[in-house]
Amino acid sequence: MKRVVSTLGLAGVVSLALGSGVAEANTNTHGANWHAYNASQVADIDYLSEGVRNINASSRTVIGSIGFHPPPDWAGGAATFWVDGSNAAGKSTAITLAAFNWNGVVQSTVSTTQTAATYDVPLTLTNLTTFSYINGIVTLPSFGGGQTVFRGVAVVQ
Repeated sequence: MKRVVSTLGLAGVVSLALGSGVAEANTNTHGANWHAYNASQVADIDYLSEGVRNINASSRTVIGSIGFHPPPDWAGGAATFWVDGSNAAGKSTAITLAAFNWNGVVQSTVSTTQTAATYDVPLTLTNLTTFSYINGIVTLPSFGGGQTVFRGVAVVQ
């Protein structure tokens, strides 16, 4: 049986696949739960029923926690997160995922920049344990010429 974690949000969806024989359950974190990385830019982030977007003429960054609840029988190691989203024509979205231990020490990071109108790309974090904390930082392009929406995170465990 496969475990999948996904993050719906800012022009995207992030998911995680883990192998396990444990029954699956789905947990979702909506993109509107992601917040402006810089507090002074909070008015530039627009919260929608389908997620979050930037409404400023300059790019803006949002940050969000990604639920990570591996099964009790998981031995640790790598986990693949699927980033899924969309961009307005001519725009790009930069995405970084990071894992930390309980002391705040970085265990792993992975980044991508997506320019396609729609994308579905796997990002793998390594050196994870059952006590890893995962977050995402997404830089949304400037508003104009269409919108880029980050939709959130869904976790099937």
